[in-house]
Amino acid sequence: MTWTQVYDPLHNWIFSTLVAALPILVLFGLLAGLRLKPHWCAIAGAGTAVLVAVLVFGMPLRLAGMSFVYGVGFGIVKIAWIVLAAVYLYDVS
Repeated sequence: MTWTQVYDPLHNWIFSTLVAALPILVLFGLLAGLRLKPHWCAIAGAGTAVLVAVLVFGMPLRLAGMSFVYGVGFGIVKIAWIVLAAVYLYDVS
């Protein structure tokens, strides 16, 4: 499946940039403003990112879902690698 990203979907770079920044604004707004638990803020930010990608940037839903799963897997592998190394280093010393 091929998809070409449009960098200016709203035909105004300022509005396009503000909409693209919406997921991080949701994440920080929920963390700092409403003081919700971080895992709920991360889920809301990820959901906002998928919605912006699909609704504003025109990304196919299947491709957005596959990108989301890839990102989650990539993050889990990195975190697991660090935890495994820390446990191994703790056992060695």
